[in-house]
Amino acid sequence: MKKLIFVWYIITSLISFIFYWHDKNKAKNGEWRTFEETLHTIDMLGGWIGASFAQKFLNHKTSKGTFRTRFYLNILFHIVGASIAIFMMT
Repeated sequence: MKKLIFVWYIITSLISFIFYWHDKNKAKNGEWRTFEETLHTIDMLGGWIGASFAQKFLNHKTSKGTFRTRFYLNILFHIVGASIAIFMMT
């Protein structure tokens, strides 16, 4: 079960990073952007780790306060959820 969760986080993080990278490129080219709700959904499904790397290395979605607030709430949700899951498994 732990391996499955680990693999899930890796896959969703890669997907999230790709979505952020693609959105950053669209922003640079003045094209139609990825909906923020789509980014938040991927992050909520477990891609928040990849999103964190994308935000840091691509400097994307780092200044919009409302986006950042929801993003940090997603992280908090996963940390609390993981803590509860680890507690229940031991």
